[in-house]
Amino acid sequence: MKLPTLLILVAVIAIITLAGYFVLVPKSSPSPTPQPIKETSNETGARVIRVRANNFRFDPDEIRVKVGEKVMLELLSEDMPHDFVVPELDLSVKLTPAGSSNSIEFTAEKTGEFEYYCSIANHRALGMTGTLIVE
Repeated sequence: MKLPTLLILVAVIAIITLAGYFVLVPKSSPSPTPQPIKETSNETGARVIRVRANNFRFDPDEIRVKVGEKVMLELLSEDMPHDFVVPELDLSVKLTPAGSSNSIEFTAEKTGEFEYYCSIANHRALGMTGTLIVE
């Protein structure tokens, strides 16, 4: 193989490798500093608890409520579709697309500690869990 042909071949391989790198490697952008989630109450008197779903985590990852308390749980899905389920209490917030929110209103009737998680694909296995404590 002649030297000019070899140089052209090496240049083409280098360009393809660099292009592949920029296409396949995810772009890292600084995450915005999350603002604290404030609890409020809604027009029905339910305590509103907002839960962020982002990067395979819930924030907060521990929620405390009183038995008999009326609660509206709002799921804010920030990065991709997520849901929120507590099978032991038969609670679930439906699939929530990225950039949107869904909510459920419930009254905590049973005391204890209950795991909540995202049931989408392998999100739970990746650590997308939390604890709902009913006192």
